[in-house]
Amino acid sequence: MIKMKDECMVLDMCCGPRMMWFDKQDDRAVFLDRRRERHAMNRPKRGTVEWTETDPDILCDFTDMPFDNDTFEHVVFDPPHFERSGKIGFLAMKYGWLDGDWRKMLSAGFEEGFRVLKPGGTLVFKWTATENPVSEILKLTPMKPLYGHKSGKQQQTHWIAFIKKRVSSPPAIYSIDFSNKPTIIQPMSIENNLKELTAAVKELAENVKENTTAAKCCETPAPVKKKAPAKKKTAPKKEEAPAPEPEVKEETPAPDPEPEVKEETPAETPEPEAPAEDFDRAAVLLKITEHVKSVFIDEVRDTATDQESFATLRKSYNVERAGDVEDDKLEQFYTDTVALFS
Repeated sequence: MIKMKDECMVLDMCCGPRMMWFDKQDDRAVFLDRRRERHAMNRPKRGTVEWTETDPDILCDFTDMPFDNDTFEHVVFDPPHFERSGKIGFLAMKYGWLDGDWRKMLSAGFEEGFRVLKPGGTLVFKWTATENPVSEILKLTPMKPLYGHKSGKQQQTHWIAFIKKRVSSPPAIYSIDFSNKPTIIQPMSIENNLKELTAAVKELAENVKENTTAAKCCETPAPVKKKAPAKKKTAPKKEEAPAPEPEVKEETPAPDPEPEVKEETPAETPEPEAPAEDFDRAAVLLKITEHVKSVFIDEVRDTATDQESFATLRKSYNVERAGDVEDDKLEQFYTDTVALFS
């Protein structure tokens, strides 16, 4: 591949004798053609001999150009227009000719022209529709033209402009920081979005589990104190039944119910019911997280306004994070969150 200088911004893919150029040696342009030749043409009506010369900077075919992708800011494509002029006529010597499968050749030329054109750059195509209408030629490229202009005595020469689309960057996706610090909304790439959001939700779930575990440790002494007097009440009741019968005293049945009572007490503790409440709390917090996440990912909304509104809602509950809302107010907090972003 040929590396071009920074000042070479324009490519003439099929320059010929450079008839359209104000400055035929313009150093901002690179001139390319598959011919390098010089002809003397008699002009009987004028009584003169006219010389035409094709002398490109690079000798090659415009269907296979030695340039990297996205090299030029502007490309000119002015291929031969005539297939019935012959190879030795005045027009053929000056402008070249169409032969063989020329439609395939022009299609490949369009493709190469757009390949070496930078995103956002323009390509100008020139075509004389004396033999073949321009509407048929435009079918040879999938690119959509911008506009065109007709010139010449019979308005048969068309100048048509194209533009190459820029490669659009992925839309901005936002991540949510669920730490103790104030909520921060940060733009992130689309490829890392799912990983970051999944990690954030998992981290929130782990925090909820840790909080509920700590709550269990604090709550366990309370039920033991409440049920301690219950053991004392049951013991004398069971001892009164065997008291009137002496035989029962010899068999000593009284000690048997006492261990049974001690074994049953852990089963009667409300510890199994606590996970259900903890699970519900985690589920509600996750619902809040998913709802807030879907709102902040929505590009149509005003993210800054939503963030401020959500902070105001948390302040009304006297908390800095959703995870700090009390159990009896959590469902209402979820309802208020949905209503805030609906």
